[in-house]
Amino acid sequence: MPIIVFDRNVNGEYYTAYQGADNVEIGHQAALLARAMLGDECRAIEICGLEGSSPASDRQRGFDSNAEALGIRVLGSGFGNWNYEEGAQVADSLLALYPEANLVYAHNDRMAIAAAERARAMGRDIKTIGIDAAPTIGIQAVADSIIDATFLYPTGGHELVRTAIAILEGKPYSKVSILPTPAAVDATNAEMLLLQDQALREETSKISGLKQSLDSYCEKHSLQTAFLYSALIIIVLCAWLLFVVLRAYWARKRHHQEVEAQNIELAKQRDQLDTLYKQLQDATRSKLTFFTNVSHDLRTPLTLVAEPVHQLATATNLTEQQSTLMQLADKNVKRLQRLINQILDLRKYEDSKLGLFLKNVDLSEALRE
Repeated sequence: MPIIVFDRNVNGEYYTAYQGADNVEIGHQAALLARAMLGDECRAIEICGLEGSSPASDRQRGFDSNAEALGIRVLGSGFGNWNYEEGAQVADSLLALYPEANLVYAHNDRMAIAAAERARAMGRDIKTIGIDAAPTIGIQAVADSIIDATFLYPTGGHELVRTAIAILEGKPYSKVSILPTPAAVDATNAEMLLLQDQALREETSKISGLKQSLDSYCEKHSLQTAFLYSALIIIVLCAWLLFVVLRAYWARKRHHQEVEAQNIELAKQRDQLDTLYKQLQDATRSKLTFFTNVSHDLRTPLTLVAEPVHQLATATNLTEQQSTLMQLADKNVKRLQRLINQILDLRKYEDSKLGLFLKNVDLSEALRE
């Protein structure tokens, strides 16, 4: 599995790629800035980050290795663990130990702000340098004159994504990428950077709004496409159903014409051949028996179909179109049942077993039907 190490380094090259800032160079630039602020009179105390972490070690090494050459005296240092509270405690201790100190070099802005506020509480005017320059923390602190300067810490999130994609796609990539160190942020450019950050946030908000609008449009387009496809499928099914019904009607009509022709022929033969009358009666009786048996066989599955169709036709959770189709199906199932019963009644009539049953009906409703 590819592994990308970001910002914090590891012992050995047990990774696919590494990307991070040049913390040694940041420490070096902080020393140059301290020299520019105070000249040969610079007496510094250093508030480091987490002990043992690579950024803290590199920032301290970069500052200390150049301090002597630049004429900066590093009086003492302590670890503030990157947070405001512990940074304030370390600042209290170092400021008390070294009353001659006139500069605080902190490894991030939170500890720098803590040190500046503790120095002001003691009534001491001390220059303060931080690192990270987050708009709402470091840059704002410089603009508010809480600290004197900070350094923009490069993040390079887009480079991380590009490297990850290059690794996964088998394209060339840099095993070690050191991000360039930007210039310091002080009172001369803090306001401008804050304005740029505000403008960037506004543009980002606009882009987010446009993306939401685009997502909403795409969702509507998907729904409309699905509706269109559904409508086309329904139209195709209706056309197919219409074709099946028409084909059945034509077949039935053709069959009916054939039966009529046969009946005419049989009538002619009956008139011409009286000797075949008995055979014709037997054939007719056989046909009635066949239709009766078939009707009996059809009535059982038709009865089983009729009840579920009737339940679906009276269901309340169907759409209007589905309800109409199911009512049509229920009506035709009942019609089939009535036809089968009529065939059975015909056999009863042939056997002189058909009785007369009377019932009241709504004539206007029957006419409408």
